[in-house]
Amino acid sequence: MLRENRLANGVVGIRELAGANIFLDRFPEIVRKGFNDVGLLHDFSLPSPFAPCELVGELTNRTTKRCRAGGGGAGFLRSYEPMDKSAGGSGLNGLRVVAFESRRASEMAELIRRHGGEPISAPSMREVPIGENRHAFDYVRDLDAGLIDLVIVMTGVGLRTLVEVVAAEWPRECLAAALHKAKLVARGPKPVAALREIGLRPDVTVPEPNTWREILQTLDAELPVVGKRVAVQEYGVSNRAFLDALRQRGAEVRSVAIYRWTLPEDLEPLHAAIARICAGTVDVAIFTSATQAYHLVQVAGANAEQLRAALRHVAVASIGPVCSEALREHGIEPDIEPEHGKMGQLVAAVAKHAKQVLANKGARRSAT
Repeated sequence: MLRENRLANGVVGIRELAGANIFLDRFPEIVRKGFNDVGLLHDFSLPSPFAPCELVGELTNRTTKRCRAGGGGAGFLRSYEPMDKSAGGSGLNGLRVVAFESRRASEMAELIRRHGGEPISAPSMREVPIGENRHAFDYVRDLDAGLIDLVIVMTGVGLRTLVEVVAAEWPRECLAAALHKAKLVARGPKPVAALREIGLRPDVTVPEPNTWREILQTLDAELPVVGKRVAVQEYGVSNRAFLDALRQRGAEVRSVAIYRWTLPEDLEPLHAAIARICAGTVDVAIFTSATQAYHLVQVAGANAEQLRAALRHVAVASIGPVCSEALREHGIEPDIEPEHGKMGQLVAAVAKHAKQVLANKGARRSAT
């Protein structure tokens, strides 16, 4: 599998800009000088022909909308990379690209178009908060009573959903006070950001690639769980292997399902995408979460084996190790994975490598 090493390919980290100030009204000038997009956040984008930029945090409504480099404040540009002017944005030219992203489907489609590809949107999941989940209220009461020693926050959206679900009985400040009584472990930057929103900081932050194996390694090194009462705020699909590994280390483990993923109400786009993959009329498949892999195979049903066989002749791209692991569990081998799990970097990596991956697969197919 091709794994992008972005630092080796010219990415300049924001901290290297030495406190420079970048204004959105100068982005066209910056783009003309050769800096391209690394992704999108929510509905923000620049007018064509200028590429979008990934922003961290919410942009203010001020006229200049200043982006501060070198800090953690709202609206700063995380990174950028030199444009390959010879490519002319056509790395996916002529390629039919199916993407299973749901929440940001329109942004994904726009990124694919900007790289010259033909997007095929097949939303594969929707998020369902568990609004009547009494377990969530019991969980917070146990936190407040000091009955939980360690909390593993798996996702930022999961924590934000918890804030909303228990708000009637546990206002934000009270929930934060209850969480503060336990050691807090954040699985990467998004849970860190969500904790900061309620005035908390994690005791331990798990480094990239943020899989459950990195969580275990980090806990073993920094916060052993033997004899500890551990709560895992889960993120849609329960990871039994992770929970079992915590128990094997001597922890008393409880899983807390704050929200879950289910299939979209309209399955027709997903059925159509599966049919196209099986018919050989898709060149690239892009996965941005592990759940997408589960749902794709589930919807394929009796055609799952045919789907797996067809995907062997498609350039399969995964947003990161967690997603790649799920694909392999379902017999799908990812070909492309960016160094960092950002949507823009994923599509850029696909644009850079997809044609070579397809050429290699074609050559292997011809040789058999």
